[in-house]
Amino acid sequence: MFEEREVEREKLRNVLNATVSSHGGDVFYYQGLHDITSVLLFTGGERLALLMLRRLVTCHLRDCTRPSLDAVLELLGLLLPILAEVDRPLHAHIEASGVQPFFGLSWYITWFAHNLPHLAQTARLFDLFLASHPLMPLYASAAVLIASRRRILKCEEDPAEMHRLLTNLPPLESLTADELAQQAVSIYRRCPPKQLLKRTRMRMLTCAPAAATVLAS
Repeated sequence: MFEEREVEREKLRNVLNATVSSHGGDVFYYQGLHDITSVLLFTGGERLALLMLRRLVTCHLRDCTRPSLDAVLELLGLLLPILAEVDRPLHAHIEASGVQPFFGLSWYITWFAHNLPHLAQTARLFDLFLASHPLMPLYASAAVLIASRRRILKCEEDPAEMHRLLTNLPPLESLTADELAQQAVSIYRRCPPKQLLKRTRMRMLTCAPAAATVLAS
């Protein structure tokens, strides 16, 4: 068992190192990239994982693989505006607490791979994210919040308490992976990225031009 784990760890290191080194210093490793890589390895093998990851770090995961996560943090700022479009009372309660959207960082940068216990669940969400707009993980995050709205609405409007609750929400507590994917797509259709761009354009263009480019696509 130990030897098998070491073999898998070596494959993981190989794929990560080969991916980062193949982009001439333009792609940086971030904490969480190994979670995504592990799912690709377990589902597709080393060769396919390498091919897919090399592509992902220049498109869907591009803002995550920059020297800093500044653009990612700007994108997280879109989570509550997305929620406001589909559940205003829940949005108002979370916003009134003063909590920042950093609770969704792990969901976004690992595509929920760090938060789900079963590979089959994670792989199902990966199917969605690979076939969708790069911001789809944000829409899935909004779906997680809506699925847990009763618990969230009972939480007092205190930033520390709200952050603790939201950070520890089980993404699939009351939904299957398929249901979460369906909810995410439904929210996406109600509030597509271009609509978000119209409402946040000035702030996004000022603070995160790369993020604004993603929104416009």
